[in-house]
Amino acid sequence: MKQRHWNRRGIIREFGQWCVTSWGVANLYGPCSYEIDREALANVWWSEHMADKRWVVREDFDRALAFARKRFNVRAKGGGVLW
Repeated sequence: MKQRHWNRRGIIREFGQWCVTSWGVANLYGPCSYEIDREALANVWWSEHMADKRWVVREDFDRALAFARKRFNVRAKGGGVLW
């Protein structure tokens, strides 16, 4: 899979395929670039949405999401529209 190049200073922590940055969550490799802004992390449907993508390593994503929510003090809440 395609490897993305990040400025290592911007990464707070890596979780396999995913990383938490100062502004949110992003994939480190995969067929496309996927970035989630920290304000959007509150949406409860992220895990299910990402599980639908065959290229996503769900365990890595779920760990990054949980860490980011805790780090940025974001509570998961219902509602919101998936684009």
